[in-house]
Amino acid sequence: MAADTFAFYWATRYMPLADVMTFYMATPLIVTALSAPLLGEKVERFRWIAVLIGFVGVIVALRPTPLLFSSASPLALFGATMFALGQTLTRKLRRSHWLQLIVWQFAGGGLIGAATVPFAWSRPTVFDLGPMAAVGIVSMLCFILITRALALARAAVLAPLQYSAILWAAVMGYLVWRDAPTPPIVVGNAVIIGGGLYLLRSERRASGVR
Repeated sequence: MAADTFAFYWATRYMPLADVMTFYMATPLIVTALSAPLLGEKVERFRWIAVLIGFVGVIVALRPTPLLFSSASPLALFGATMFALGQTLTRKLRRSHWLQLIVWQFAGGGLIGAATVPFAWSRPTVFDLGPMAAVGIVSMLCFILITRALALARAAVLAPLQYSAILWAAVMGYLVWRDAPTPPIVVGNAVIIGGGLYLLRSERRASGVR
């Protein structure tokens, strides 16, 4: 978790956010690839197809720049890999109580982060404390839900659902800032939704449901 956070914020100093997010949206591909050797889970062909379709939709929506292939790219890829590895290990520890996993994730990340404070400290203002607290609460809820989901379902089953972040970002951007989705966002989300519908249909066929 600490390595993922470090790599993400460092990469955004040298690359546009859309480029960094493109790498992070490759997380479902990495999780799917890791689930077989590290978890011994079977990954059906239709799951690979659904993940690839979703990633194509992400590329269309985010429109990465040529900086996607800059010298900072390995840093963003490292962060995405750490994020995927964290999810894979969470699935591996699914028999542990979710509260233990959450506490150790935040305690470990907090201690490592505290050790770096002397090197780059910036005093937050009173107005910064509210948003910072909100980010902490949202992050905690996010990790609780991810941990519970990984305890209940295979990593490869959940991986394609991460692409829905692009859809929710577009919806919230419109509701909060009235940002109208651009044509690439609309097309990209349509591709992602199409991949999700393909996955749902394949799941039903695999389970024998008509």
